[in-house]
Amino acid sequence: MGLARSLSEQITILARPKAIMTVIEDLDRLPQWVHPMKRIEVLERFPDQRPKRVHFWVEAPFVRDDFLLEFEWEDHHRVSWRQVVGRLLREQAGSYTLTDVGEHTQVRYDLAVLMKLPIPGFIQRLATEIIMSHALTGLKAQVEQVSP
Repeated sequence: MGLARSLSEQITILARPKAIMTVIEDLDRLPQWVHPMKRIEVLERFPDQRPKRVHFWVEAPFVRDDFLLEFEWEDHHRVSWRQVVGRLLREQAGSYTLTDVGEHTQVRYDLAVLMKLPIPGFIQRLATEIIMSHALTGLKAQVEQVSP
């Protein structure tokens, strides 16, 4: 991925992988629990109704962008995506990997981005960290709210 900035974060959630993946799959609700995500439009779905191609609009400190991502789903343990088109981002690739540890699940979020414009590395990193932090804490809160 060239000179993309890659980050990885983890969180433990009190739920099984299937329950967590059900929340992740419901991308239409993502703006409710990931605040930098302002709007999402699922353009295409796989036969099992999981999102395949999705248009995102995001607003984070120093970054306001929209982009099209294509997803790949691996059972209830992994989802990955890559950018197809973006305005400010040249490249984006990411994944959630869920590891079952009994009653808990370890969720790892990997994200690599490369901006088109020459933006200082610390600003790119800050924006990426904010999005990742909101995504993981929001995912945990959403899963624990909807799971018994």
